[in-house]
Amino acid sequence: MKNSRFVRITALIVAMFLLGAIGVLAVVQVGTVQSVSTTAITPTFATITNTAGIYFTNNGASLLYVKNDALATVYMTVTTPATFGGLALADNTFTMTAGAEAVVGPFNPNYYNVTSGTYKGQTNIAASDIASVTVAFFSYE
Repeated sequence: MKNSRFVRITALIVAMFLLGAIGVLAVVQVGTVQSVSTTAITPTFATITNTAGIYFTNNGASLLYVKNDALATVYMTVTTPATFGGLALADNTFTMTAGAEAVVGPFNPNYYNVTSGTYKGQTNIAASDIASVTVAFFSYE
């Protein structure tokens, strides 16, 4: 009797894990922002490894250098959590062809930053291909 209950509970936990209900599969990345100055720097790239994208600290002077190493077009989304008059502001989306590189930004914190919770003051970028897109974060202030 105790064994069958243990098996049922174990099966439920495994199912919840596989469905992401426990949150283990939804690990969120946070990128490191590099300061730009008159001295040359080597970009530090992070690979977007999950569909939740990468959050980065956005001071309004942030730029992203995005590289698409996929063999196909990738669709990028910079989330805009802001609302005006109860209406959601559309996310900033752009397309990158195979092998393309792009610089995008700056991002107005009033539109792009999360306003509460764990990621307050941060902005999110996500990609349709989570294995082949890398991004470096810069701030010129």
